[in-house]
Amino acid sequence: MVQSVKTKNAFTLGSAGTAAAEPTRRPGRPVSKVNFDGREALLNSAHDLLVESHGLPVSMNYICARADINQAMVRYHFGGKRELMVALFERVSSTWIEPLEKLSELDIEPRRKLAIHIKQIIRNFRCHPYFNRLMAELQLTGNDGIQKRLSNSFVNSLLRFYEHVINEGVSTGVFKPVKPLHLFLSIVGLCDYMFSAQPMLDAGLGIRMTDALEAELVEHTTRFVLDGIGVHPS
Repeated sequence: MVQSVKTKNAFTLGSAGTAAAEPTRRPGRPVSKVNFDGREALLNSAHDLLVESHGLPVSMNYICARADINQAMVRYHFGGKRELMVALFERVSSTWIEPLEKLSELDIEPRRKLAIHIKQIIRNFRCHPYFNRLMAELQLTGNDGIQKRLSNSFVNSLLRFYEHVINEGVSTGVFKPVKPLHLFLSIVGLCDYMFSAQPMLDAGLGIRMTDALEAELVEHTTRFVLDGIGVHPS
């Protein structure tokens, strides 16, 4: 309970709230740091704070304080906080999509390919539990350009993979001809909820993500999906 109150005050109020003290930092970046990359420091700071806050909005003050950078550098590198968050989303997406493309090219049977993917995506959500919440928040900006960027960097790549693996499975007689969009919604929804709802599950039921629970989630989701779209002998 103490931690949740601290998280709310520290991360969501920032300079606008009265309960949170201003973070202590020196203006600008430290000149003693060699090869300091302000852009990467801001992205890493935003990632760390979003993980700690379980995806709740994070004050720009605290992102800059963690990165030890003046807020003017946010405008210099990104143009603003929203663009920083879009860049973070796209950076996370790139770490998900590259292994997905390699998996798509592997010469293995489609059931095994989909099982590997489910394990990968659950591990990705564990590393980036704020991912879907951030995507939803950015989508609500009403900016068509941002919405297209988010879709191109994540949704479209997954839909292409699901179309590929479904076609392989149908041609080899192991999968039913389901729509890629339906498979996308099923897998992403099953894999994400444990992480997006972590604060509620922890507070209400005392459920926290562990290696053992991750393994159980992978096994259950894989069996659920493969049994659902699989073709079974009469």
